[in-house]
Amino acid sequence: LLLPRALECFVTVRFIQFGKLAGVRIDVGDGPLLASLLQIDAGGEIPDHTHTGFELTLLLDGEFSDEDGHYVPGDFMMLDGRHNHTPKTIEGCLCFTVVSSALHFNKGISKLLNPIGNLIY
Repeated sequence: LLLPRALECFVTVRFIQFGKLAGVRIDVGDGPLLASLLQIDAGGEIPDHTHTGFELTLLLDGEFSDEDGHYVPGDFMMLDGRHNHTPKTIEGCLCFTVVSSALHFNKGISKLLNPIGNLIY
């Protein structure tokens, strides 16, 4: 997946891989807001979750789907605590995300990640 040239200067460290997910934080210098590039490899998904704050996502490359639709490059999503979703990708995707707070996982073993949510997203 291709990293847009406009973001290359912000990514000075390697992506941290966690299974089919990889991410890198981007310092936007705005206290509680966390910006990241998130890559999901082909066949990957993020377990069912909601948001304790808000999440803005811009799909940069690839595709993914969730309960609300199918997304392609250029699509923009804004989610908050009213939304539960399970993003899945067949081909893989690269997203630019901005969050104001941690994810909250809703089901299964992924709920064990909730206490450290701010560290992983």
